[in-house]
Amino acid sequence: MSREIPDELCALLTESQPRIYGFIFKRVVDHDLAKEILQETNLVICRKSDEFQVGTNFIAWAFRIAHFQILSFRQKANSGIQLSDQAVEMLEVNEEQSDDAFVNRLKALKGCLSSLSEENQVLIMKRYSGTFSVQDYAREMGKRENAVSKALHKIRASLASCIRTKMMDIA
Repeated sequence: MSREIPDELCALLTESQPRIYGFIFKRVVDHDLAKEILQETNLVICRKSDEFQVGTNFIAWAFRIAHFQILSFRQKANSGIQLSDQAVEMLEVNEEQSDDAFVNRLKALKGCLSSLSEENQVLIMKRYSGTFSVQDYAREMGKRENAVSKALHKIRASLASCIRTKMMDIA
């Protein structure tokens, strides 16, 4: 019997694959094994999809599932994982702190983006959506490529400064 996976969960799982893989790879230090554990983690996430509550921290939930999959592979004699339980625990504490910092930086970025002018927001979104090059934007707006590149440089510097300020406010 097949189970319908909610669209929100599919989107979260898809966009989180690199982070989940990184979480696993840090602990097993073997690309093939990390891919295998990632596949098992994805299967468990799909099987347990009805347990996930949209709006909660998906990445923390996925990391927890990955953690248990890693433990399962560690128990297998030929898993090849060499890290001690204590080392894994230290990595997890560091990962949680990194995840909090990432979430805080993302919130700061969103706030900083909203403070940009509408024209600058459009430029940033088009440039970093992965579909528009500097040349494309310059052509569309009737501007020189050099002028667009300089504008992007100034916007990035402004965003970096804004993020630093917001991060200091959080700390």
